[in-house]
Amino acid sequence: MSVAHIASVVLSDERRVMTVSTCVRGFAGVEEDVFLSLPSVVGASGVTQVMDLPLTDEEKDLFQKSAKATWEVQKGVWHSLL
Repeated sequence: MSVAHIASVVLSDERRVMTVSTCVRGFAGVEEDVFLSLPSVVGASGVTQVMDLPLTDEEKDLFQKSAKATWEVQKGVWHSLL
C-alpha cells in the first residue's frame, strides 16, 4: 500500500511531503551518499526537496552517527556489487 501511495503521488505530480528514503549527503553534515528516510517533497521528478528540519546539536550528532553506521553497511553492499 505504501508503494502504491508513493506511485500515485509521483504519477499525479502532487508534490506532497512524504517520509521516503533519499540521499542525505549534505543534510546535518553527512558527507557520504547515505540513503535514509526523511520528510521530502515528492512529485513527478521524484524527491525534489528534503525538508529542512530544525535539529538540536544532540540530534545532529545522533543523526550523523546513524548515517555513519548505515554508510558502513551500505558501502559494503555497494562494493560487493562491483
